[in-house]
Amino acid sequence: MIMSIPINEIPLEGLDLTLREESFDLEMEGVVANARAPIDLDLHLKRTGLNALARGCVSTRLSLICSRCLRVFSLNVKEDFQVLYQRKGEVSEGEHELLAGELDVEFLERDEIDIGGLIRENILLGLPLKPLCREDCQGLCPRCGQNWNEASCDCAPEVGDPRLQVLKRLL
Repeated sequence: MIMSIPINEIPLEGLDLTLREESFDLEMEGVVANARAPIDLDLHLKRTGLNALARGCVSTRLSLICSRCLRVFSLNVKEDFQVLYQRKGEVSEGEHELLAGELDVEFLERDEIDIGGLIRENILLGLPLKPLCREDCQGLCPRCGQNWNEASCDCAPEVGDPRLQVLKRLL
């Protein structure tokens, strides 16, 4: 159901869309995330000359893997966005400093907006850099693999490099 919308078909007064995608492919390199709930998109498109401005919000519930204990957990993702879709030919040549308003610019290959790409990008932006099942997750024992959130283990703590033990006394 995910579609592309040609810019010339956006009315001058704008276009409001509310989409619910029951199944959506979130396979992205380096990200292990599965949608556990439908993906909802509220979108307002406004044509600005030959370009288009997209404003809205994407939300869903994802299944992620904790980066400390490797347990699967759920995370609600809700991301507001504002993106200016601009044709490539309208970009000035040469180097210049990016202004705050230029950071959310998407350059178009064709004169249409890829709604699936917009959803995918904003879900990725809503993900934490280091997903944790909870803020105080203790992780796994590096020796035996025991999940320290569930129980402790009898492994001796790592001593570290003996040459640096003198520095520990200074603290």
